[in-house]
Amino acid sequence: MAVAFNEQWRDKTVTPGAILYVACEGGQGFRKRIKAYAQHFEKENALPAAPFYVIDAAPNFMDAAIVNRILAHAIDIPNLSAIVIDTLSRALQGGDENSSTDLGTVINHCTHLYRETGASVVLVHHSGKNKSANMRGHSSLQGAAYAVIEVQKRGFYRALAVEKLKDGEAEQVFPFSLVPVVIGKDDQGDDITSCVVKHQAMKDAFADIKLTAFAIKAREVLIEMLETGELPTVTAIEDAIIAKKQKDLQSEGKDLTESYKRKLRQRCRDGVEELVEKMPVAIGIGDDGDTLVVHKEEAFIMSGDDDV
Repeated sequence: MAVAFNEQWRDKTVTPGAILYVACEGGQGFRKRIKAYAQHFEKENALPAAPFYVIDAAPNFMDAAIVNRILAHAIDIPNLSAIVIDTLSRALQGGDENSSTDLGTVINHCTHLYRETGASVVLVHHSGKNKSANMRGHSSLQGAAYAVIEVQKRGFYRALAVEKLKDGEAEQVFPFSLVPVVIGKDDQGDDITSCVVKHQAMKDAFADIKLTAFAIKAREVLIEMLETGELPTVTAIEDAIIAKKQKDLQSEGKDLTESYKRKLRQRCRDGVEELVEKMPVAIGIGDDGDTLVVHKEEAFIMSGDDDV
């Protein structure tokens, strides 16, 4: 919508152009979202003239003749920037997404649309049951894509994560939330609702996360490491928390037993793993099981603690 209305997207300048959206499934729900967008952002008067076109059908992208019919519509649209196919699975009628031959046919047809119109072709697709295995289906789709952007849903936030970007910066993360919008009443007088996207800053996306005491301690040590440039590792965080506890006890003439140190180290590790579990787009644990990979430092530089 930002492209169609020539408006900034997250403070980024866009190249304006027309959009052709092929709503293969849930066309009625998609039109509700357009209405919610226009209402929420006060675009109702401007919407009819916006170069945003919808095909409410499920064309078969295995069929070259049908793809050429879409092309005939597309080439009549001035300054077309993107053709969105939502979803790939509905457009793959009679085909097998695990087949390199069938997906190759769809990829070739998408390439044909791109070459003839100059517009980007965006395929909306699903991940498999194993989220870590990337998108569902044959790997040729991932290989052919210029960019892969994953919509992630977590317990505390949603985000767009740039998984792949040829000739650009991958691993960018853009948090957002969904805001409900009442767009009318049904025959029984109940609200008809849809939603719009509300952009968030990285630190705001994690503002409502509740952390246990040891996760908070781990975060505090991690912030110190980021500020001093020290390489963050799970072991280093454990050592820092244990050293602080040891110093506090020594001031009282006491000492840590080896048994208590082992228990404390495990609780520290649990705290780090909690951070990774609740903030996966911001931090992860490397392949060695110890090095912490911080994707977004700004997620940790926030005011206030979130004690349970």
